[in-house]
Amino acid sequence: MAKKAAFTLLELLLVVIIMGIVYSMVSIALPQEKKTLPVLSSATLGEVMRLLPKGSVYSFYLYGQSCEYAAFVPALPEGIQLGAIKFSRDIEAYEIDPYGSPRRREFAPLHIEGNEYKVCLKFDRYQNGTISSYIYRVGETFYQNNPYFDLLFTSKSLDEALEAFMRKTLNPNDLGAH
Repeated sequence: MAKKAAFTLLELLLVVIIMGIVYSMVSIALPQEKKTLPVLSSATLGEVMRLLPKGSVYSFYLYGQSCEYAAFVPALPEGIQLGAIKFSRDIEAYEIDPYGSPRRREFAPLHIEGNEYKVCLKFDRYQNGTISSYIYRVGETFYQNNPYFDLLFTSKSLDEALEAFMRKTLNPNDLGAH
């Protein structure tokens, strides 16, 4: 009787293990592709924060006497590079108080290596993927980022920004109306 030519289960298992070892060695040796975030500006801040890895908390700081520095805390994960940063130094942030009135948002100073820096803007991305909800003015334009929406709204006055912010925040079904 002729014997069939076939691989044994042990031989197949050995081949799979060797292939796994070779793959892990090759993947470590090859450079990882880096992802560069879009240009970071007042118009793209919310969008950039949403592109960061899910399930992590990040804070973006614009800081320094003239708002000349920017940093993410914690640092961006390996493989993600920050693109160019284009922020006007003329920036103010506003919170909405419980009565629906805007009030200027003052941020706690940032401490880096024993130095204290003025924070012009702190913008957070939370673990659930939502972002900070502020009205902030850059130059003559007011920006409203809503925590749950990908839309960025701009206005020419604080009153107009407040009205749009309250309408979008309190009535999300009204997103199409301006």
